[in-house]
Amino acid sequence: MLEVGCGTGLNFRDILARLDPGRGRLVGLDFSEHMLRRAAERIATSGYDNVSLIQADAERLSLLSGSTRFFFAYQLSMIPDWEAALDRAHQH
Repeated sequence: MLEVGCGTGLNFRDILARLDPGRGRLVGLDFSEHMLRRAAERIATSGYDNVSLIQADAERLSLLSGSTRFFFAYQLSMIPDWEAALDRAHQH
């Protein structure tokens, strides 16, 4: 699962609760280095061992391996060209 615009990782707990235990992986993607630092702190304090983070622009997203599920929430409204972000996710 890829959460686009993960911010501080506030959704991580709820997303992880819905993934396959032991096999589910979550990748948090955000444009902001500051938000990703806060998300990394949340990962460390919560003990999540199946969450990783990447810094990228959702409008120009290019992943090496395809993710089959993408999650957008409120953050979609903050992406200037949100249609491009949805198109990039769909292309993957």
